[in-house]
Amino acid sequence: MSTTISIIMPVYNAEHHLAKALKSALGQTLHGVEMICVDDGSTDGSYSILAHYEEIDSRVRVIRQKNCGAGSARNRGVLEASGEYVAFLDADDYYPSEDCLEILYDLAKTHGTNAAGGSLVFLHKGKPRPAKNNHEDYTFAKETVLHFVDFQQAYYYQRFIFSRSMLLESKIQFPDYRRFQDVVFFVNALLTAQTFVVTPKPVYVYRMSTKYASLSEAQINDMLQGYIDTLKIAGDNKLIDLFSFLSNRICGPNRIQKMVLESIRSGNRITQERYNEICDLVGYDFNALMTDEEQSSGKLRVTLQRWRKKMKKDAFK
Repeated sequence: MSTTISIIMPVYNAEHHLAKALKSALGQTLHGVEMICVDDGSTDGSYSILAHYEEIDSRVRVIRQKNCGAGSARNRGVLEASGEYVAFLDADDYYPSEDCLEILYDLAKTHGTNAAGGSLVFLHKGKPRPAKNNHEDYTFAKETVLHFVDFQQAYYYQRFIFSRSMLLESKIQFPDYRRFQDVVFFVNALLTAQTFVVTPKPVYVYRMSTKYASLSEAQINDMLQGYIDTLKIAGDNKLIDLFSFLSNRICGPNRIQKMVLESIRSGNRITQERYNEICDLVGYDFNALMTDEEQSSGKLRVTLQRWRKKMKKDAFK
């Protein structure tokens, strides 16, 4: 039997939730599933758990590597996989039902698309809830085929499957960043796919956590480079909503901006250089931000309003 979907799971010190993730993946009803688990230098009991599942289930393959980061582990998983499509599962998340991958695979095959996605569920303090609020919505209202210009989201790629041949032929990989590499991958993958099919069916449970509440300077710098990459992609493709969303996330007053400014004020030169580049891309006054954060928030709104008007005008030339 040919492999339909390869589930790729990077694992780093995930022993507490790993068994649930594995069980949800191996319990999928879709035939021809394989699971590629890349142990990224775990120092806890994760490898023992993986080795046990590899021993009892022939669909599981475990690869060990020194700690290189989740992006590197996922890239290796794609290369080692044999599935027609690939799915990415984080070691602390899980699939909410047994038919998630079967539904996504059937949709992709029926519509002839290189990607298919479904609705996301957040798990917060042990309670699942639809992944939407007043500002962001990671669910779908109906089954439909979309172009990326009608979607323009950059987060939670895990609720999608992707054609493995598309990723390999177009050389779409996760950049070697310790943070924000998934956003760059996701935007590039869906832009390359051009069209993709989505379903309102909940297909992925994302475990909310405070584990990323603080980042090292190296992680902050990688995150900023990811923002630079994605802002350039959005600008080059006239993705107005995505550009505005990302700009607000990195330049607006929030926890992310606070970490960045603290890093800059502590003397991190690379952080300042990359944040300066982001401000230049957005057309935002970096010096005003550093001297008056509250006033600069209003200036950001004006800057983005002007950018949106210009981009809309240019799009119809």
